[in-house]
Amino acid sequence: MDPAASGEPESALVVLVSRRPVLAEAARTLGAPAPMYLMDHANGEYTCSVQLIPPMRCHPDCTRVAHAVGGIATSVIGAEEKAAEGMINALRRRFGVQFNDMNWTRLNRCHRRFTMAHNSLRTMVERFSELSERARLMEKGWEQSLADIKAARDICTEIPSHSGDTLDVCEESTPQGETLFVVHSLGTWTHERFDEGMVALIAARGSTSS
Repeated sequence: MDPAASGEPESALVVLVSRRPVLAEAARTLGAPAPMYLMDHANGEYTCSVQLIPPMRCHPDCTRVAHAVGGIATSVIGAEEKAAEGMINALRRRFGVQFNDMNWTRLNRCHRRFTMAHNSLRTMVERFSELSERARLMEKGWEQSLADIKAARDICTEIPSHSGDTLDVCEESTPQGETLFVVHSLGTWTHERFDEGMVALIAARGSTSS
């Protein structure tokens, strides 16, 4: 039965890469002699160790022997593969040698993308917090401005009522009448601005909460 037709995930094809040519290439790149494999055989099981003499960076004649032992295997090739893998890991850890491994390269690429996305998200969160704080301060200032406008409106409304005079556009203008008219006009203007400000403030709060 076809796994795709049955809905079951198809097994990924795994390509096995021999560690021995990888280690040989590492030795060539480091300027070291070819790796030396030493095999032990007992009771049908094989154990292999490998030696590598990479040059050191202190001066050209300085060398250091690297030694790695692989696990037990049922064949000579399997034992050499395990020993080569152990030496590759030792070169990575102790000598800082980097291998151009496709899976490792892909992992690093994904890690870089994740780091970039994480940094972008953190920047967005910080920016959002900054904008939220600014919006809060603007709302507070808007409320204070509305309170000042309301106070001015109340004062303008109270002045004509306490003056005992009425505004009559047909009468001859007097300084007091002109003053009352200006105060009345200012009260009307502040009343309109107060209503507009309240509508804008309520709309802003609604958009922020949503």
